[in-house]
Amino acid sequence: MTRRPRPAGPLSLVLALALTQIIGWGTTYYMPSGLAEALARDLGFSTETTFLGVTIMVALGGVFAPAAGRLFDRRGVARSLSYGSMLIAGGLFLFAAVPSRTTWFVTWVAFGLAQSLCLTLASQTLVTRLGGVEARHQISWIALLTGLSATVFWPVTAALDAVVGWRATLWIFGLLNLVVVLPVHLWIAARWHDGDEPTAPDEEPTGAVRPLVDPRRRRWAAGLMTFAFAAQGFAAWGLPLHFISMFEVMGLDRATAVTIAAMSGPASVAARGIELTLGRRLGPLTVTLIAMTILTPAIGLAFLPFAPSAGIIAFVILWSGANGILAVLRATLPLSLLGSRDFGTLSGGMMLPQNLVFAASPTAFAIIIGVGGATAGVLTALVGGLLGLAAALPLVGLVRAERAAVAAAAAAPARRP
Repeated sequence: MTRRPRPAGPLSLVLALALTQIIGWGTTYYMPSGLAEALARDLGFSTETTFLGVTIMVALGGVFAPAAGRLFDRRGVARSLSYGSMLIAGGLFLFAAVPSRTTWFVTWVAFGLAQSLCLTLASQTLVTRLGGVEARHQISWIALLTGLSATVFWPVTAALDAVVGWRATLWIFGLLNLVVVLPVHLWIAARWHDGDEPTAPDEEPTGAVRPLVDPRRRRWAAGLMTFAFAAQGFAAWGLPLHFISMFEVMGLDRATAVTIAAMSGPASVAARGIELTLGRRLGPLTVTLIAMTILTPAIGLAFLPFAPSAGIIAFVILWSGANGILAVLRATLPLSLLGSRDFGTLSGGMMLPQNLVFAASPTAFAIIIGVGGATAGVLTALVGGLLGLAAALPLVGLVRAERAAVAAAAAAPARRP
């Protein structure tokens, strides 16, 4: 059977995927932060109940990820995207129409399945299959723009709740997915066919390391990356959802807390823009180590004894920026060290344990902050960053060992008589 050619225009694909990611994450994962007070007031939801929904989404996203990754590698990604946007729209409509604890959790089950079909795993696998040598660059651009999700949707959610109420806000969010995201997904499926074997890179960008070949080193690298990003991501996924309430506890009024919390998006975007340059010059592994090293001193800024508002702003900008870079590297580092073949299966397998950790983090931080206050929450983030750095450092040794083995193998024929 004749395959449709893949049309030119990677920029349009990157922009289309970024738009769907901004709306998809903004109307699901970031939505409870803006509506938690309204849900507590009108439905009696505790903070734990509200953020348990996020836990369900991220956990099920991880559970479904290995199967979704294998499906993407066998049949392609583009045609699966629309099912995810329909699930998100349906979940939002369900809870807006029939609000209760039961429908709240059912909605997040739908979001969890949608996460695997149309959010991060799907978009990264699609550009990896289509992008060839430019895949890492395109993933970085999509991640950069997706960082705007919180910046756009936290203020929008708060404003809509104040003007039309939380139920109407959810109806509007559902319509966004139905009349904006779904048509974009259908357009992507019509223009880009990725059912064939992925496009193989024919050259490596400056600063890149060749994928590891030795099976034992590959297994160790996959395990270390999984643990490192899980430890770092425990804080990155859980703490920001509590920025607003945490900053209020630290003495800021709500308007100031919302404003400062929303800075995390621009900080993440700006840092990801820096990564687009540094990633090509230094390589993903070096940038990973730099970003993880920055997390620790960033935490200390939140505790400045003078000008607490300035310290909190500096903390949000630096910490969110480093985590924004690491959100990109969670995809590009495995692509660099392990290669693009079967990327969906590989990423899906790594996402399962990572997402289970990410899933626990919103509720865990709600409990930690509720019991120990804002200081306990920030210190927990510090521990996560240090564990992530400790797991990432041995990757340098694996890369050096691989290079030494390759060099020795290349030199062996020359030594033969």
